[in-house]
This record gives sequence, C-alpha cells and structure tokens, in this order.
Amino acid sequence: MDSHTVLYQLIIRQLQDDGFHQAAHAVSSSAMVIPPSKEMFERNHLANMLMPSAKNKKGAGASSVGALLSAQEDVSLDLDEEYEGPPLTSTYSTAFITTHKNECRVARFSQDGQLVATASGDSSIKLIDVARTKLYASAVEGHGHGHGSNLPRPVVRTYYDHTDAVNDVAFHPTAEVLVSCARDASIKCYDYSDSSKRAFRFIPDSHSMRSLDFHPSGDFIVAGTDHSMIRLFDVATFTAYVSPHVSDHHYASVNSVRYARDGSHFASGSMDGTIRIYDPVTHRCVQYIPNAHVGSEVFSVEYSTNANYIVSAGEDGCARVFDLRMGTQVKCFGRAEQNSVRFVSLPPLFLSLLPCSVLLAPCLLSCVLSLFRLV
Repeated sequence: MDSHTVLYQLIIRQLQDDGFHQAAHAVSSSAMVIPPSKEMFERNHLANMLMPSAKNKKGAGASSVGALLSAQEDVSLDLDEEYEGPPLTSTYSTAFITTHKNECRVARFSQDGQLVATASGDSSIKLIDVARTKLYASAVEGHGHGHGSNLPRPVVRTYYDHTDAVNDVAFHPTAEVLVSCARDASIKCYDYSDSSKRAFRFIPDSHSMRSLDFHPSGDFIVAGTDHSMIRLFDVATFTAYVSPHVSDHHYASVNSVRYARDGSHFASGSMDGTIRIYDPVTHRCVQYIPNAHVGSEVFSVEYSTNANYIVSAGEDGCARVFDLRMGTQVKCFGRAEQNSVRFVSLPPLFLSLLPCSVLLAPCLLSCVLSLFRLV
C-alpha cells in the first residue's frame, strides 16, 4: 500500500472521528481509496500524530507517520509490480451469516461500502448493514451467540417483489436506490430509504434478465439477458438501446455486465466463454478475450478500480485476473474445490484487489451468504 493511500485513509478516519461523514465520503470517492476499518487506526490517530503533547516530542508526528507507512507496506497485492517476497496470506474470520430459502446467487456492496445486497433463487433480496455485522460479530466473540440477539439485526430490509429467481442487484451511485433483475424478465427499482418492500419502478423485457449495472453517473443501466444482445437503458426514460453491429454481440446468453469505475468502458462475460469490453458511448466492442476460462462459461466479471484489470469467475472453477493493457491473464486463483466459481465481488474503491475489510462469498449451490473479515 503506497504512502498516499495510507495518508488519505488517515484523513478519512479523522473526518469520521470528527463527525464529518459526508466530507469523509467525498474524500474517499475523489481519491478512490476505500475507507479504513475501525480496527486499522485508533480514534484521532492522525490528530495525535500531528500534535504531540510535549515539545521534546517535536518531530514525533513525522516519525510516527513514517513508521505507520512502513508497517503498511506489502499488505496488498499490487499486480503492477513484481513481488519477490514470501506468499501473501490472510486470516479470515466470519463476521455474519444469513440464509435464503434457496441458493444465494449474488451479493454486492453499495458505493460507500456500508450496505450489502444479496439476491436468491427464492426471489428474495436482502439488504445488510455492514457496520451491524461487525457489532454482531464482536458481541458473539465476546459474550457468545445469545448476546448477539440483543443487538439490531444486520439484515435491515427484505424485498419480495419478483416472481422468479433474482440474478443480480446494483446500487445507484448517489441515490438510495437499489435495482434488481430476475428470471421473470424484469428490472425492479427499490427505494431503501423507506420501509416499503415493493419496487417503485418496473422495467419489462422480452428475455430473462441475468445481470445489470449502473453507469457511475447513475444515468444509465447496462443489462445482460438470455439473449446475446446487451441492453442499455436510459434511467430517465427507461428506453432500451442495443448495438446495430452484429459482430459486436456475444453468441450466447450474457451472464455478467459491469462498468469500469470511471465509466470509460463496460465489460461482459458470456455463456460463449468470452469476455468483451465495450465503449459505452458508441456501444462498440473495443476488446475481446476469447476462451477466457479455457472454453468454459464465464459467470462473472468485475473491474479493478484503476480499470486496468478484469477479475472473472467461470465454470472451470477458477477466478482469473486479466490485464486489459496487454489482453493477457496475469493471475489464476486455482480451484480449491471442484465446484464452479459463480461470482466475484470487490468492495468499492478497491485499488489493488487485496486487502479489504469485508469479503462476500455467495455460493451457487448454497443458500448461505458469508461475510468475512480479513484480519
């Protein structure tokens, strides 16, 4: 982790400690730095470093910053640099587990990382407060499972408005709106600022919906369906657009679509085993990765924050990292199990793939969603 990232995280934490949460979010979004967890820095860490209590401690602030930056080095996986040290390892602890009545098909973070939405084959959607999962985990660790029942439950909303399995969800970049798509050939929009369990807007389609994502501006939604043509919806009018260029389309159903964090491109993964990169203005395919998972179906794609990398999950049981500048694979997280890897999700503002404070682990064949902390 570079010094600028740590500095921005210190500033964000200090703003949070002082009650300036909107300013902290603005810095986090502008600098594209994930907010630090409460365990990373003690309260008023930055203020204490910059204002030592005694004169003879002059310069201690600078040395403390230097020591902190030194301690933070080599914590993350930076694919832009060669790493020659020992293998990077992390210890995981379970923060919270929630269940659906059927398989958990997707889980995604909100833009500020404070909420997680999960969707299931039972047609339900759950909205989870990440901060509450941490409180719940701390209570269970300190006092046992009985004590955690006295705290506010991490699941803050449950929506039942689709009539078939929900395949994907996405948070609006700025508004308190969650959208979902399902096998019932529809997109639904929910306002999670109120307690309503029903969608306030509905977009029908001719095919089962498999994936969707918001443009960073919030003005457009890109969607993949059982059809090979990717849809682009104008949020203001909900008019749908498709590219007239046949050569730019996939040859089978589109399983996953995701925008780059800067909106410069969007990526798609398909049942035809390919990953395609599109220009969102012209809707033309500008990059093509054939046989991304050695010919197997591509289930999920996700951009790194700097948009230089694509992380994909496939039927071959692997999560793979592709460098879009070279068009080649740079990492393959091999199959620890014999099951397909269905979905990959990275927290927002995630620069270097690792580390993060919370990881999502939905399983294709499981009704359990686990939230993990990297410790």
